[in-house]
Amino acid sequence: MTQVLIVENDEGNRFALHQMLVLQGHDVISVASGAAALNLLPTLPPGIVVLDYRMPVINGGDVMRFIAADAMLRRCHAVILVTASPHELPPATHALLTLLEAPLLSKPFIIDTLAESITVATRRLQAHGCLPGPCESEQ
Repeated sequence: MTQVLIVENDEGNRFALHQMLVLQGHDVISVASGAAALNLLPTLPPGIVVLDYRMPVINGGDVMRFIAADAMLRRCHAVILVTASPHELPPATHALLTLLEAPLLSKPFIIDTLAESITVATRRLQAHGCLPGPCESEQ
């Protein structure tokens, strides 16, 4: 079971994502702001961060910079950035997406696309030794 941190300021989106990911078997934590994510991330075990870009005060780009600046967070937390306005992302955010090997999903997105992005990110964290690999029975 992969731990997923949802960082989404819209309560309805946050709730829906939380419920869908729990139904898929993930251990899910949800927060409503970038500031809450910055406080929580250093205390979390390795996992996936589903991160909204547009949030007041501390946006998704700020959270990605925080992760990128810390070697352990960068290595053992995989980011999936979601936004309704992918064409408005600044070049610095695109550079962070590349650095963090983070996919960009446009809202609204299909849940299967998010599930596949989580699977790919989980495999990357397993390859880095941050998460245990699949059980022998799953291979």
